[in-house]
Amino acid sequence: DMDKELKAKWIAALRSGDYKQCANEYHDSATGGYCCLGVLALIDHGRPPLDKKERYYGDSEDKVGDVVVPLANMNDGTGDFYGKPQTFAQIADYIEQNL
Repeated sequence: DMDKELKAKWIAALRSGDYKQCANEYHDSATGGYCCLGVLALIDHGRPPLDKKERYYGDSEDKVGDVVVPLANMNDGTGDFYGKPQTFAQIADYIEQNL
């Protein structure tokens, strides 16, 4: 199970409206956007990634277990959510119900 405190902070951050959403990468430095997993990593590590390929974020993904792929698909509009990317608020609802 995911750490309850980290989960609560992540859900609150996704619902806050403080983060611009982007797709296909944790953080887009050009737009300042994050994917839902990028927001988790920012909260978990206390800073944004140094670049698009920074690998320390992988351990944040490990904390969500089997739902990492559904979350990425929801954020990016891929897989089961092809063409229907979900908002951070919708993703927060999913996290609340499934983690």
